[in-house]
Amino acid sequence: RIVRSQSDLRSRVDLHQMQQQQSTATASSLRTYSRLVSENKEVLKVSSPISNCINSSKTLVVRAYEQFSKYQNLWALDREQHMKTYLEDDPGVNEFSEELQRYAEFEEAIKMEPMQVPAGPLTLSVEQLKISLCSETKSWQVCFGRAMSSKYQQLMEEVSRSIEDWTKKLGRPLKDLDDVR
Repeated sequence: RIVRSQSDLRSRVDLHQMQQQQSTATASSLRTYSRLVSENKEVLKVSSPISNCINSSKTLVVRAYEQFSKYQNLWALDREQHMKTYLEDDPGVNEFSEELQRYAEFEEAIKMEPMQVPAGPLTLSVEQLKISLCSETKSWQVCFGRAMSSKYQQLMEEVSRSIEDWTKKLGRPLKDLDDVR
């Protein structure tokens, strides 16, 4: 029984060594093949113009997307921080209305942008970008709307309490002139 286990152990070690040799041979052949392809003169001749084409197209694509940089505040500003500083100035209804109108105008301008933008020999589809920008304008409008609603809800609650107080005071019956004071 011990002899069998030693022979089994030897055969397993031999099998493991053979597998390692095969994997090493496969890896070295892949490295060799990769090296052969990357050093091939024909591949080098073709890869250089392709690389130049990609680099020149990159600048064209960047320039094409620069037309959307005017909407940068939609994604660059932190909404909570901006609202906090905006509310510190104690804006009125007109200021809130102007901000809501400004974002509505942004949305209309974004919708008027073309669906495809030419970038040299390429045409870029900006439909998803436009959808995202419109979504951002809606989020800003909701943020301003909630802030305005919250501010004026508190103001209305104060007015309601004041009216209730005055109603109670004015609702008392008068018996003589001393009750007026």
